[in-house]
Amino acid sequence: MRQKRRTYRFTLLFLVLAVALAGCATVSWKVPIGNYKEANTFVIENTRTIIKQANQVERAIYIDKQVHDHSRIDLEDIQHAEVFFQDQLAARMKALDTMDAYGTLLLEIVNSDVPKSIAENSGIVSQDASNLLGMMAALRDKEDAAFKSVADPAAKLVSQVAGLAMDRKIREALDKAVEAGYEPMNRLITLLGDETYGAYKRKRNQLLQEQRYLLKDYNLELKKGTSLKEDALKKYAEQIKTELNNWEESAEANPNLMFGAMTKAQVALLAYTRSDKTPKDADDFSYAMSDYLARVKQVGVSMKNLSQF
Repeated sequence: MRQKRRTYRFTLLFLVLAVALAGCATVSWKVPIGNYKEANTFVIENTRTIIKQANQVERAIYIDKQVHDHSRIDLEDIQHAEVFFQDQLAARMKALDTMDAYGTLLLEIVNSDVPKSIAENSGIVSQDASNLLGMMAALRDKEDAAFKSVADPAAKLVSQVAGLAMDRKIREALDKAVEAGYEPMNRLITLLGDETYGAYKRKRNQLLQEQRYLLKDYNLELKKGTSLKEDALKKYAEQIKTELNNWEESAEANPNLMFGAMTKAQVALLAYTRSDKTPKDADDFSYAMSDYLARVKQVGVSMKNLSQF
């Protein structure tokens, strides 16, 4: 009788420990992945804004030039100046959704104490990934080949991880998301980073163009001699000061700083997955994700200001 009781207690203890260890398997991930997801959201929001504004910036550069040159404004020339067609722009917005979904999936997986929520949200994520694949299939231009070759594997990866999460294969989903996701997500980060930097440079060109026009207008007013208007000179001078301040501040909005931090975070994510999960490993991982969030927040403020200039 005593032997049966001991066996029962041992079995019960074993089951309790097994459940506890299963929960602890992801507990060291929770806070760092929370920071990772929050940082990703900042990256995605700022990227979305600057890419959406790329066409607006190019239109403004063209129209302002025509005005200052007293030249004709042509609708076809405006369209030619734009960076993205509408389907290209939509595909990039959906690619950003997929990148965001990757972080959301990781967060859901490491908080696997709510399996029903994981299954429901993973279904939505899987559909978003399918939508991106459909949008990319519709892109036909040669310049879209690079984007498709990068976004397609990322979308498929997210869809596969979502499938595992829906089946509640938590450990397998986490491994797949990090190990198999490292290369496609890095390629997507690099491509979107390059495109965002291109949009950033065009925005800086717009700021530089505005400085030149104001300087030209100021000097033209100055040449009027005795007929110049003092108020007009002061107005131009104030505008020049504002534009110079904007130009100076825009240097801190370089998206390379943001995407560089994101790339480092991917390395830290993979390193922790492959580590022995010692306390030092956990501390290093936690610090890396906190640092990622802090850096992205800092750059994000400057990027948000840039969009207002």
